[in-house]
Amino acid sequence: MVWDNILKFLQGVSYLTGIIGVLGVWIALNTYKENKKNRDSEGQREVIKTSIEVLGVFANDLIPSMILHEDNWRKLYNDSKISFVERANGISEKQGNYDRIKISDLNETVLTALRVKAKLKTGMLTTFNILEQMSVYMNYNLVDNKLIYSTVHAIFINFVSDNFDVLRALQSEETPFNNLEKLFYNWKNYK
Repeated sequence: MVWDNILKFLQGVSYLTGIIGVLGVWIALNTYKENKKNRDSEGQREVIKTSIEVLGVFANDLIPSMILHEDNWRKLYNDSKISFVERANGISEKQGNYDRIKISDLNETVLTALRVKAKLKTGMLTTFNILEQMSVYMNYNLVDNKLIYSTVHAIFINFVSDNFDVLRALQSEETPFNNLEKLFYNWKNYK
């Protein structure tokens, strides 16, 4: 009889232990889910925070510098064409050739070189370097791409399109601008 009571008691303890074990697993799973939800929420807040910082770089640094480039490079370009023609005519005169060339006589290769040089004088290399850095954030999903795209895609695409000649002139093994070019094509083809 005593053994029956001990056996019943042990069966009851075993039954309770099983229930407590199941409850423990259930509590652990719910705690894990809640912690994961909190981590995901914190991660999303961090992505939004980074997105706002990237938009701040665009608003405070990049867009003003893009506008400055657009305002300045054309004057530098026109001045450089005039200077080039004057130097070429001066050299010709020193060699005894008095046939004068005009700006309209310049071929596309010379004009492209003068245009790229004028654009670079406005500090466009720095702008492209910052754009390359910002492109990494977008290409590797470190920001909310939809938020960034909806806000700055038009000015980004227009600026890179208008200055693709400079981008090509700057590209080398040391400065390939791969991220900038990848983002440009992705956004340009995004619908």
